[in-house]
Amino acid sequence: MKRVCIVIFLAILSGGCAEEEPEAAPEPVKVEGELAAYLDEKYGAAFDWTLVNGEVHHGNQPMNAIDDVHEMYRHMGVNLEPYAGEYLTYYHFDIEESCTEPDGDEQRFSFTVVLTEDEEKIIGDHMVLNGYEPGGIATVSSDVLFEQIGCE
Repeated sequence: MKRVCIVIFLAILSGGCAEEEPEAAPEPVKVEGELAAYLDEKYGAAFDWTLVNGEVHHGNQPMNAIDDVHEMYRHMGVNLEPYAGEYLTYYHFDIEESCTEPDGDEQRFSFTVVLTEDEEKIIGDHMVLNGYEPGGIATVSSDVLFEQIGCE
């Protein structure tokens, strides 16, 4: 179910009328090298999430200039407007940590890094509350997120 939500989310992001190319099977990716340096530089110790099961997803359509999509990403701290018409790459990770709401429901999260097609430049990142549409939020620490959504 989680993978379906991710695919739907990426399809919404790509949007538009462009010719769609077949989606390649995701490749594994780890938090190392430039990605690890990016996270350390941007968040330092505040990034207290454990990222697992990393996958690379290559956009199968050029980024469309749909205002709603850009606004959604802007809300999550990612500016995609300069990349309209370009193909983008996404590193998607499950987050090991979860929390439990007062009603007993467990909340799971994932983390996405948006890059240029050639993976040379990191455009930004955001988190996803799995099972919620659209579910994207700006990246925050576990303490802040758990307090925001009211779970432990």
